[in-house]
Amino acid sequence: MLSSFGIFAQEVSLATSLKKYEIAPVPFLNYNKLIGFGIGAAPIVLYQASKNDTISPKSVSGILAAYATNGSFVFSGFTKLYLNEDEWRITAAGGIGKFNFQFYEQESDLPIGSFYDYESDFRVIGARLEKQVWNDFYIGAAFGFTRSVITFENIPEDQIVRNQALQLSFISDSRSNVYYPRKGHLAKFLTNFRPDWLANASTNYNVELVYNKYFPVRNN
Repeated sequence: MLSSFGIFAQEVSLATSLKKYEIAPVPFLNYNKLIGFGIGAAPIVLYQASKNDTISPKSVSGILAAYATNGSFVFSGFTKLYLNEDEWRITAAGGIGKFNFQFYEQESDLPIGSFYDYESDFRVIGARLEKQVWNDFYIGAAFGFTRSVITFENIPEDQIVRNQALQLSFISDSRSNVYYPRKGHLAKFLTNFRPDWLANASTNYNVELVYNKYFPVRNN
């Protein structure tokens, strides 16, 4: 009798714990002429980062794994945390992968050429921190790093390309729900920097303006 009650209590506890998480497997299958057939999955989980915080949206974490028949693959992990009654937002991601392609190079001025194999092994990592400063207004900063080793069939030496990027963001977010908004807006002013003092393979500075307005298409 006591043993049966103990098993029942464990089952109830497990069911209660699972209700705190929303899990979506998100498998996918596709075909592309460049890489062939691809298969993969991007399972994600939604959860409250703190059980005492009922104001912050649910945080999300997940992984992405994909493989193509030409040997290309990617594996990455990511998370976005909403903390302290949505005062802080933290995003982080990282991954590895390899892309195999072919490119066509014409021989001199003659109308003939050849296809050559091209391979790129890459590593990428990035993080973003956003702070609420007034109502729906956030200020943030981000950093990203990529390293690629590029191999050409017709070039004897590999090329190593590194890029480090910095970003400052100014965000106005009045969405009714960050995942399924039915009203509100999301406006972003982003300044992106890839300066030469970070030993980038190429340097640039650009500005992005993004504005999205949300409204329901049905009354219910």
